[in-house]
Amino acid sequence: MFWHGNTCQLFNSRCFVNLLFILCMSTCSRLVKADGEGGKVIGGRDAMRGEFPATVVLSGAKRCGGTIISLSKIISAARCFFVDAKPVASVNVIVTAGVVNLQTKTPEKQETHLEKYHVHEKYKSVKETYTVSTLYDVAVGHLKTPFYNSEVVKPAVLPADDWEGMKKIMNEINATNAVCLATGFGGITADSQRVDSDVLKVVEVYMAPDKVCDVVDDMVGHEICASSPQDGGRTTPGDTGSSFLCGGYIIGMVKGRVKLIQDGKDVHFMAFTLFGPYMEYFELGDMGSTFQLHPAIFLFMLFISFCWP
Repeated sequence: MFWHGNTCQLFNSRCFVNLLFILCMSTCSRLVKADGEGGKVIGGRDAMRGEFPATVVLSGAKRCGGTIISLSKIISAARCFFVDAKPVASVNVIVTAGVVNLQTKTPEKQETHLEKYHVHEKYKSVKETYTVSTLYDVAVGHLKTPFYNSEVVKPAVLPADDWEGMKKIMNEINATNAVCLATGFGGITADSQRVDSDVLKVVEVYMAPDKVCDVVDDMVGHEICASSPQDGGRTTPGDTGSSFLCGGYIIGMVKGRVKLIQDGKDVHFMAFTLFGPYMEYFELGDMGSTFQLHPAIFLFMLFISFCWP
């Protein structure tokens, strides 16, 4: 993978927010404690209001996630726009933003349909014996009615303006073993009777070394693998396309799972598609024009609000 082989110096601002995150987590752990009784993106926790303002859910034809890249565009996985190998009508795709619980009745909730969508020209779905693999699994959707900027709805802000800059960020994330977060409104059960969540779920993951991540040659540098320190923590099919963050920044989206055999045992990793290689293709370089609160600062502010005596 392209983030191996270089060591980047930490930015002081990131060290600061990481310290805030540690303080918040250690002093007020109840803010981020996983719910052991309710449904969850398996092994995860509920997202908090405003924690992921760029994350959306796609419904109608298929349950998927997505990320707001401008108030009129979202990026998601290409496979989210196909059902039984047939493209879905854009008008049948509903995009919802602004809430972490889809059942919540609130004026903060924003909902619209797609006017059109653009699937990567090299996208390919290959059916294998037990699964389906995809190449260039990205697509951009254009909203019929643009979202409006609010406290809980904001376009994503990438940590760099181009692919080269994103490579440097990935080097730093890998060198520091930064915490990554996978999000989604996907399945909350591990059995064959899939039940999708009405609540945005979050699972903490860490990058896996490229030597154990079996990525198709064409996708090396485009995709990464990660695993959760929590027993059984993982994403599920309905999470596909949802925002993926590392070190507090959105860097990609959920793709699926990778099954490998190590020492005669089945080992599962989560697979993620990086935005970096597609920034020029989908004109994502203008995503940094809108301010977005770093998640560590967000949690620290909650710490001040709820935990300070």
